[in-house]
Amino acid sequence: MTIIFWQNCTSIHQYPLLSQLSKLGVKVIQVVEELVPQERAAMGWIVPDAEYKVFLFSEVNVHHVIDQHPDAFHVFSGFNAFRRVSEVFRELYSLSPKRCFVFQERPDLRGFKGQLRWLAYRWYCLRFKNVGAILAAGSISCIPPILVRFRHPEIVGWFVSCLSVH
Repeated sequence: MTIIFWQNCTSIHQYPLLSQLSKLGVKVIQVVEELVPQERAAMGWIVPDAEYKVFLFSEVNVHHVIDQHPDAFHVFSGFNAFRRVSEVFRELYSLSPKRCFVFQERPDLRGFKGQLRWLAYRWYCLRFKNVGAILAAGSISCIPPILVRFRHPEIVGWFVSCLSVH
């Protein structure tokens, strides 16, 4: 099995998960917009010595990666959170929606901006109703009720349990 993670940057928080998947025999590929953002580097983040392949969007032909792994599952950082990640998500969703998974943190739905986000997520629910699953960052309970209808319990629960691997 191959899982390709499409993200804005590498993360010291996701490194244990991706490493554990790799150790379990999953071929893990991570494609990121940048390795470590400047503000994260100032906080002490470093690029982990990954046991899996990490590519920058700027250094890889996205279509080549996709073509080389036709049976891969694809995990994306949030709905419409990062330009390049969102472009690839929309393209792959149109080809194979059940192979697309969205790694989602709970959005802030407070205040006026929160209400606008709620509307945006409602639209995502309608537009991307055939997505493979929403993968909760943390507890399953962090998924807003509006997104729960996407949930695939086995995958979400398994993903959440992997996140707690230290």
